[in-house]
Amino acid sequence: MTERELNGDETLGLYDRLRYVGGNLRRNLRPRRTPLEVSRWPAPDRLRGDAAPGASSPLRSLSEAFVREELPRQRPPGEVAVLDIGCGSGRLAALLGEAGYRGRYTGVDAADRFAADAFAGPAFRMTFAHGDAHDVRLDGPFDLVCSVSALEHIAEDQRLLDRLDGMLSPGGLQVHIVPAPAALLLYLWHGYRQYGVAALADRFAARGARVFALGGGASWLLHFLWITLPETVLRARLRRAFPRAYTTLLRLAFRLDGRLPSCPLGYAVVSPRRDADPGS
Repeated sequence: MTERELNGDETLGLYDRLRYVGGNLRRNLRPRRTPLEVSRWPAPDRLRGDAAPGASSPLRSLSEAFVREELPRQRPPGEVAVLDIGCGSGRLAALLGEAGYRGRYTGVDAADRFAADAFAGPAFRMTFAHGDAHDVRLDGPFDLVCSVSALEHIAEDQRLLDRLDGMLSPGGLQVHIVPAPAALLLYLWHGYRQYGVAALADRFAARGARVFALGGGASWLLHFLWITLPETVLRARLRRAFPRAYTTLLRLAFRLDGRLPSCPLGYAVVSPRRDADPGS
């Protein structure tokens, strides 16, 4: 009998918490068997200057910046049909609108926290599908299939990725932002897994994906000292108590990450439809 995979989103006892950390450490250290090129994506100037968002975690700040600034280089802005997996409130629609996209947005989530009125704006016609992304009925095809910190919460992520491939239009992209192995000690019991390069290669190398590393050692240290320890262990919210200090340190961390690039917080994966030519 196969042992059930632990999910850090569930209530775990001490034994299962230790099993979760140990199991993910082993999985994250597994060597890769399939080649996969990974490029570092540096924080843009706006995040290292006055525009750094004071309350956001480093990875969230980088994820949102990636959508605004890098995604248009991968898929030119314009009229698109978007599918957002694990959409939450639907904030991705606002980010895509800021990046110059417009059209049709469909959010999918197992929990209903959708807030179309808050994020629709003039760019998108927004709809929400409440249910399991493996099975819920969706009206494709889609030009962009996206998830931001969602795949790690999905038990059968490979089966879902295969389904999503079939929903892409010609020239369409899957875009997923996932936590890297170093995030295990930042988020602790969070989702099913983190994604090391070996795990990304297993899922995306055959798809001709482009992978970008987000963040580095300075961002990791800032998150650990200002978010993980105080908020998880001490129940103190330093970011709210000292917002100016946190924002200053966040900007500094983004500047220093280039000198400590070997500890990314997450990866952004841009994957064309499987039957598309990766070189096109």
